[in-house]
Amino acid sequence: MQLDKALGKENKTYEVLRNIGRLEPIQVITVRSGMFEKLRQEMISNGVSATQIKQPRVTRNAKLIKILEEKSIVS
Repeated sequence: MQLDKALGKENKTYEVLRNIGRLEPIQVITVRSGMFEKLRQEMISNGVSATQIKQPRVTRNAKLIKILEEKSIVS
C-alpha cells in the first residue's frame, strides 16, 4: 500500500486512474536469476530482433506471464 501511495504522490495520472478504478493496485514480484534472459529468448523466438528487445513493463502475453510466474520467488 505504501508503494501505491508513493506512486500516486509522484504521478498524478497514476493516482487518478487508481482512484477511478482504471488501474489495479501495483504488484511487485521478486524473480529468480535468469528470468530476464528467459524472457529475452522467448521474445526472440517470437520474431523480435535481438537488437530491438525491450523488457516489457506490462504484458498480457500468456507465455511471458508463465515465465514470470515460474521464476517468481514466493515469500
